[in-house]
Amino acid sequence: MFWIYNERVKKWEDKLRPEIRDSIGSGSLGSFPHYKTFFQNPPAIIDLSAKQVNLLAHLSCWNVMSNSETFKHMLT
Repeated sequence: MFWIYNERVKKWEDKLRPEIRDSIGSGSLGSFPHYKTFFQNPPAIIDLSAKQVNLLAHLSCWNVMSNSETFKHMLT
């Protein structure tokens, strides 16, 4: 068993297009990747925007792919 903790990763952010990279830390991405469980985008109780979800999914995928050997070792 293992835990995956979401955290900002400068190495990943440096690979993003400038307009996306520059939006992290402000507006709807102000708390990225630490979204609230409830009321991240009020008045919705549980709702993330497509931009928030896609960026988080991209970061998660990058983390897994960048650490593939560790994941392979732990899963076999």
